[in-house]
Amino acid sequence: MPTIPSVYRLQQPQMQLNGVAPTHSFSKQYPGLGSTVSGNTSLNNSAICIINAYASGGTLNKKNTTKKNNTVSNNNSVSTTSFFISKPNFSHTNSKVTIQLFYYTASPKNHLVNTSNNDLTTVSSHFSDLSTTLAQLYQKEVHVIATRLYYPYLNSDILSQYLAHNGPSNTFMDFQEAILTNPSLHKTNLPAHISGIKVQVSGRLVTETVIPRITVKSYLIGSFQRNSNNTANKLGDFVTSIDYSKFTTKNELGAFTVKVWICQRS
Repeated sequence: MPTIPSVYRLQQPQMQLNGVAPTHSFSKQYPGLGSTVSGNTSLNNSAICIINAYASGGTLNKKNTTKKNNTVSNNNSVSTTSFFISKPNFSHTNSKVTIQLFYYTASPKNHLVNTSNNDLTTVSSHFSDLSTTLAQLYQKEVHVIATRLYYPYLNSDILSQYLAHNGPSNTFMDFQEAILTNPSLHKTNLPAHISGIKVQVSGRLVTETVIPRITVKSYLIGSFQRNSNNTANKLGDFVTSIDYSKFTTKNELGAFTVKVWICQRS
């Protein structure tokens, strides 16, 4: 578990663990939770590294595995853990730091839909440990708000990591087939706040050794039509926004990148 030398006794950090219904979409943006202190950028970057180490090292998973850097970085190997987190968002006051993120735990069978509800108490305990470690970094109270997502396609950060994680055992056609055959991802049954999902893979998966290195494959489900603010307001329609993320990792054939676009109605 990542540790930072303690400088003095700190106020007990807070931790909040939420479960989220699978009928909503969640982007990386949280209104009102932007960092208000530019001098905290360096600390925030250090905090991101610690959070990644907790997630990819298995500290937030039921099994402890070899620690590897994961999640936010776009140039590192994907760990064997099935715990994925979004990019955190930071809010600072003089006495407290609030960190908000989403997380998803994949099922043992690597299904796109996770139905496991076990060990939530263990996950909650590990997030509490994370709050304690981050409190030592910031030297103030840290409040971690961790919201569980039950489907990886609700957040682009999580979906890009999830697909890259499953790259060693799947082809791009497998990804496409999963989207087509999984009822929860059919274009007529997308969550109400999601109008479309696009997935693009650049490079070669280990299951596709005969294709060129520069191959780019993409698949789109749903619609990515975007209305201007004025037009949408006049017609009473939804204004769409794009939640975008990419994740780059390596296999024995070289580097490959998974890019994800999620079109959301707001």
